[in-house]
Amino acid sequence: MRVFQDRLISIEDRETFTDMVKEITKDRFKKEWDTLVKVKPLLFGSFVPLVYPEGDTTKKPYQDIYCELYDIEKVKKYANEGLSDYNSAFPFKKMNLVLFSSAIEHVIKVHRIITTEFGHALLIGVGGSGRKSLTELSIFIAKFGSF
Repeated sequence: MRVFQDRLISIEDRETFTDMVKEITKDRFKKEWDTLVKVKPLLFGSFVPLVYPEGDTTKKPYQDIYCELYDIEKVKKYANEGLSDYNSAFPFKKMNLVLFSSAIEHVIKVHRIITTEFGHALLIGVGGSGRKSLTELSIFIAKFGSF
């Protein structure tokens, strides 16, 4: 889904792709998609530590492990902490953003793309839609610098 669906631009195409994945999952693996995917939308990333040694949540989680982001509240918390840290680090260019779920999804996607070797993307949208701000936040969370 991250390779193909993220590149589709229309909602209809994305839904058709999702339906195809559900059908193939049922046909090949004999499992219903909804029994496998508990949290929707299905998101993967590496900036939220959700993998623990031996699955023991009392231990310190591993850092920078690419995994399914199943704990949406923790993802929101990390994204908002990243925004707060950005605003503290750059008080002269503070970003007053509301990180709703769609914005957080875009931060996760941009973060994944820029932390992948040779990762690239073309962000398209109308002016004021948040492309630059969400990219700046993703760059900051990834501990990269922008120019």
